[in-house]
Amino acid sequence: DRCRDIRTAALASSSAKGRSAAALLQDACVGVELFALRAKQAFGIYAAASGAAPEKGLKMSATAIREGLALIESLDLAPEWTQWTGISWPTSYPYGYLWPAATLFFWRRDHQIVARGIREACYLNLYDPVELGLPFSGYKSPLKGVA
Repeated sequence: DRCRDIRTAALASSSAKGRSAAALLQDACVGVELFALRAKQAFGIYAAASGAAPEKGLKMSATAIREGLALIESLDLAPEWTQWTGISWPTSYPYGYLWPAATLFFWRRDHQIVARGIREACYLNLYDPVELGLPFSGYKSPLKGVA
């Protein structure tokens, strides 16, 4: 709650004092809040997956996702960093620089895996399994044609 109060005060003062100092404070507070929400969301999906509290766990996860998306929206990030356009971007990320983070893609994927009982090992995997498994291997080229 303290960070939420600091973030609210930073937003209120940003128009009067300029955006730079308030933006840094807001970003730091949003980071702390997102970390806490991810922990809450992960706890919820683990509770649901274990069978200890399926309905309550999924509800906790869904609530954390909604709250996290609202926080990210409050950051007013540049669309070219956060929206998937299909246009190549000069980073190692295939979907724009911050698209997976700004959409809470992995949070939502994990929620869906538990909520729908999905058993596929690569369900909604964004990244090339060959790159992840053999990042420095000389065997990448032949394997990419197969994978």
